[in-house]
Amino acid sequence: MHLGILIAVATAGSGARPPELMRSTKAADWVFDRCKVTYKGTPLPLGMGLPEFIRLFGPPSDSLITPWPGHPGRTPIKTYFWDNMGMRTRFFSDAHADLFGGVELSFREPFWNPRMHKRRFVRGTSTLEFRPFGLLDSNSMKTVMDQGFKPGHAPNAKESEYLDLRLNKESMLSLLPLKDDHFKYYGLSIYYEAPDDSRFRNYAEAQRAMDASCRLPDR
Repeated sequence: MHLGILIAVATAGSGARPPELMRSTKAADWVFDRCKVTYKGTPLPLGMGLPEFIRLFGPPSDSLITPWPGHPGRTPIKTYFWDNMGMRTRFFSDAHADLFGGVELSFREPFWNPRMHKRRFVRGTSTLEFRPFGLLDSNSMKTVMDQGFKPGHAPNAKESEYLDLRLNKESMLSLLPLKDDHFKYYGLSIYYEAPDDSRFRNYAEAQRAMDASCRLPDR
């Protein structure tokens, strides 16, 4: 089963000293600490359904159903928005259409073209702490990218920054910065991947089972 969410976790480069970024005077809503991502101290319910998300985040402020372009027989893409937090999450999978396949967080409102996007993705009021760098925003994002992410090539042959954290032989936490149509950073994506027969089918279960080195036990 391929499960996911949007957010991101970065680690300092080997021997690199964390930059002096803005520090929070109180606990941030979202904390990214290596492989552990929490909202107000609770692990994210990646790989779970809408009831678990409502239990943690409250009811969504809006939803959108979009058909797959050129694939009328596929399960439509379902997107839910939490505007107060600047968060959205989507159902992508045909096989697991009742489980969330992705979540995105914004620290600023991205460029929005109403002819291309059916619904504006707004900036929320949540605070994001990216350890050990401090508070995350559009000013600190470039430093975090330079320190914690690595460049690669996406399927469209454009360069893409990412961070893959292998938790065991079969499970992975993948992190990706989000850019708008003007190629400016506006948020983060997190993606949790585990097979259908894994003991850790959702991220909350996986996080509780990780050791201090962010490793899950293999089969």
